[in-house]
Amino acid sequence: MKKLGHGSMGLIMCAWILASCDTHSTSSPGADTVDETSINRETGGDQGNQSSGSGQMDYDWRANVQMASVPVQTFTGENYGSKFFQDIMGHTKPDFFDEPATTAHETLHSLHSEMRQKSKVHEAFVYHKDGKGIYIVEPKPNLVDVKNHIGASFHEMAKYNYDTYLVKQVQYWKNTLYLYDEWACYIATARTAIEAQAAGKWTETFRSSNTDPLEGLTELLYFNSAAILSIKNVDPGYLRSNKQFKAAYAMTMEESVYWINQARSNPYWAKSRAYGKLQNLQTAADAAPVRAAVKELMGDVWTKRVLGF
Repeated sequence: MKKLGHGSMGLIMCAWILASCDTHSTSSPGADTVDETSINRETGGDQGNQSSGSGQMDYDWRANVQMASVPVQTFTGENYGSKFFQDIMGHTKPDFFDEPATTAHETLHSLHSEMRQKSKVHEAFVYHKDGKGIYIVEPKPNLVDVKNHIGASFHEMAKYNYDTYLVKQVQYWKNTLYLYDEWACYIATARTAIEAQAAGKWTETFRSSNTDPLEGLTELLYFNSAAILSIKNVDPGYLRSNKQFKAAYAMTMEESVYWINQARSNPYWAKSRAYGKLQNLQTAADAAPVRAAVKELMGDVWTKRVLGF
């Protein structure tokens, strides 16, 4: 599969955007807010966690999150029939590539960087949609450890991005939540392609440039699930107390699974390798420690509802 923007040139570009803009400080575990007044942060809704009927509680990230608003910018260019492409371009300066899915991915990196710079302690930022995203205080850095929690069977399936994000990128970037930046950007890749194809604007030229825009999303959702173990190894109090992290994981995972299922229902995407990679997380014996970590963080009810295990 050709991955425009995610080979050596893309890796250098992403590292430059991240490293040149941010000087991260180590924050106290569990802190959820900073004291700046220039960021418009909003409290969670009133939905609350919902009972599953079995006495166990489901988890609703919307009731447990503080969202931040992203400034609006004017975009009048082609949106390729993708609402999310239009959304991203309307909130930062576009970084154009040869096809819209990679353009959305790389532009969202820039948006994340701009929002991190607005935070005095350089919190991670994960964009959701409609001009809203989540700030997350970084745990103690341990990105270098994430590769140790990837099952051998998944490593074999995801060699390219394993090497890119868990081996090479560690040379430039140490903070574990760097992977959240990439995860959200792969949602942009997948959703843009799915929406453009549905609108009849995912051309054969685009397809030849990015033959499977879905599989990176499943790789990053696995990597970020494994990252829970890396955080636990060095900063266990963070997982117990940081509401923003838990909400961001739930938000991004639910969005990921939704778009994977949208693609699964369309014969056009039937040959994507994404489905087998998601199944690996769900069922592979060597993914059991990752599944256990997700359940410990999110609870049995949410995990079963969203991920099916």
